[in-house]
Amino acid sequence: MIFLLGFYQKASSQSSTKFTSPLDIPLELSANFGEIRANHFHTGFDIRTNERTGYKVYASADGYISRIKISAGGYGKAIYITHPNGYMTVYAHLEKFAEEIASYVLNEQYSKQSFEVELFPSHEKFPVAQGDLIAYSGNSGSSGGPHLHFEIRDASGETYPLNPGLFFKLNDTITPRFFNLHLYSLDVLQVEHERFPIKNNGVNYLIKPDSIIVNSATSGIGIEAKDFMNNSGNDFGIYEFSLT
Repeated sequence: MIFLLGFYQKASSQSSTKFTSPLDIPLELSANFGEIRANHFHTGFDIRTNERTGYKVYASADGYISRIKISAGGYGKAIYITHPNGYMTVYAHLEKFAEEIASYVLNEQYSKQSFEVELFPSHEKFPVAQGDLIAYSGNSGSSGGPHLHFEIRDASGETYPLNPGLFFKLNDTITPRFFNLHLYSLDVLQVEHERFPIKNNGVNYLIKPDSIIVNSATSGIGIEAKDFMNNSGNDFGIYEFSLT
């Protein structure tokens, strides 16, 4: 079910900011930004790694490594890079870090006597240039299979997730499909709802029946829909839609 929800959008134009893909293989997704999960919205791209680990992961832009985290669950092994343009990129579910970073992390683990660590190196410790090797893709943490979870965040104040699709051109020529409209009556103790099929006449999507009688003073609308992408058998969430 897709509801009318929005994500924070940075006011400045994203087109002036150049990020490169963190992998040197085709940018194909297994999950996109904003998809509904059990208890949250997906805040980045899950990039396919051909069902294997060990692909080189590169810094997507100049900056410095500001955070390194290792946990048994969640993002597993993850690197956070702060960029001078006010953005942050996140690289998660990694197999291992690049040698210099791995050595630093191992020393900290021994010092803290803990596998799980969260580190905040100074900005002089690990400066990176766009394209520098920082890690290798993996399947660590709460990952259901090998892939790279990649995020772009607005880090100029509070940290907000941004849609990486605003910064990358994806091979996506397949339009979303809409299936049902759901009408919710919200002015009763027990929420009631009706479902109305949506049909495509080849030009537009139309609701059957042509008109809907609303008996509630306060109502909500939900849309059941899926998006699709070239070279992928996955279903994706809808990033944005409007009703007219």
